[in-house]
Amino acid sequence: MSSKELGVLLDEMTARGEIFSWPQKKFWDRDPRVVLPNLILSFMAKALVATASKIKTYLKLPLEMVETALNELVDRGRLYLWQPGKTAFFCLFDPRKTALDTILNALTHGPLSEKELIA
Repeated sequence: MSSKELGVLLDEMTARGEIFSWPQKKFWDRDPRVVLPNLILSFMAKALVATASKIKTYLKLPLEMVETALNELVDRGRLYLWQPGKTAFFCLFDPRKTALDTILNALTHGPLSEKELIA
């Protein structure tokens, strides 16, 4: 089979939904929109906190594709958005709840000033 014939075959298989086109001219038998959320969650289980850019770099996928999946995961409550400054971070835990738990835990040892709590 020539490379031209193979290209036609790949296009036909993609059109029928038998295979899926991935970025960087790759093909896979899985739809990236279906697989990507689980790939992100697997990465986040190891990284704990990461920016969209770091996730994109790890997965070697376009930022637009990663951002769409991240937003869907946040909307479904599977990931949390944390933005302490200009850069947004994603994490598996609710940052506000974690902060509240940490503050309450610190205060069990005695009274603390705001500065001590921040530290």
